[in-house]
Amino acid sequence: MPIFAWQKSDDFDVVGDDGNLVGSGGGDPTAGAPVPKLSGLVATGAYELQSTEFDATQTYAPNAPLTAGAPGEADAGVIKPAAGGNFYGETVCGVVSDGVKASENHGIDLLTFWSVFVPALECPGFVRRVSRKSEAHPG
Repeated sequence: MPIFAWQKSDDFDVVGDDGNLVGSGGGDPTAGAPVPKLSGLVATGAYELQSTEFDATQTYAPNAPLTAGAPGEADAGVIKPAAGGNFYGETVCGVVSDGVKASENHGIDLLTFWSVFVPALECPGFVRRVSRKSEAHPG
């Protein structure tokens, strides 16, 4: 299940410095090291999101499916168009809404999309057969 991270893993609301108890994860933060807590939005939620973490060399047409690089890959977490605009060839984590536009306040490019989860359909050798009535079996 894709989850969009709300903050970075080194933000102070995840990992506190001395005296900052946010992100302590409950329990007694003075008893030992705080337990980091990340917040995230699951891709099955009804959200319209914006991200700076997308492949800027690609084109993002409205209603196009999006995927992201898998953990351990060079482009891990980077949002990009699904191969061939296909919703079932690889895991889809979003659908383009407004595409890429510069933010009003900071002038940086943001990809705007709806969160969606469609798992990859991997069926090697799958052939769709259409049933037809034959003369031998008019059925």
